[in-house]
Amino acid sequence: MSHEPIKLLVDDKTHERHLENLRQATESLRALNAELALIEAELDRRYEDSPIGQFHARRRRGNGAPPVQE
Repeated sequence: MSHEPIKLLVDDKTHERHLENLRQATESLRALNAELALIEAELDRRYEDSPIGQFHARRRRGNGAPPVQE
């Protein structure tokens, strides 16, 4: 049982409005992604500087394993 998809017709004005909404959403997501990358880098730095992060780094070096690059 296959149904043919219904072709929806949208006027040009509606289409342009939807495209603009998508552009704005894309821009917002890119900005959020950049912000999250900065937060992640800051958290990684804090972890490396923390006592537990330094402990883990010493353990990795003590096992002959190179420092983890994430």
